[in-house]
Amino acid sequence: MSSNMEIKTHEPILMIEAKDGNGQGQKNDDIKVYVEQTNIKEPYELSQLINIYACDYYDRTILTNKVISNLDKIDFNKPGLYTVTVSVFDQYQNMAFKTFKIQVLSRDEENKILTKSEDTNTSRRSRYHKKKQKRTKSEVSKSTKKFIMWGGIAIVVAFSLLFLISIILMFV
Repeated sequence: MSSNMEIKTHEPILMIEAKDGNGQGQKNDDIKVYVEQTNIKEPYELSQLINIYACDYYDRTILTNKVISNLDKIDFNKPGLYTVTVSVFDQYQNMAFKTFKIQVLSRDEENKILTKSEDTNTSRRSRYHKKKQKRTKSEVSKSTKKFIMWGGIAIVVAFSLLFLISIILMFV
């Protein structure tokens, strides 16, 4: 090792916060995120559950894209409380880590929380994340109708512009 190389020993800066229903953060030392029980393998991405910010202590290089976690070890098919560890290394191999809890809810627990949330208007619902689901037939038909409507409008506008251009070209 060269004598002019400085060894840096400060760990990177790592901050996590729970997301509310609007994707905004709720800072808390004891973050707990509620998710629905599902048999889908790896139904959630870390960025869907929490906000993460990581940077180098010295030069503030953003390290958020280098964050790793053990989220893939969670059994989302089995209700229970799980601890997730999020960690990041800087260029000097200094590590920082944070933990948060994931509560996998059974259907009964999910209904209780949603009912309690509606009754008491608590913030728990804001930290409750639904699994990836297929849209219902009515949702698909609504979005299809909107697509067709906007597509029709776009076609009418396009033909109107072509008509105007052809009239202008006739007189030029």
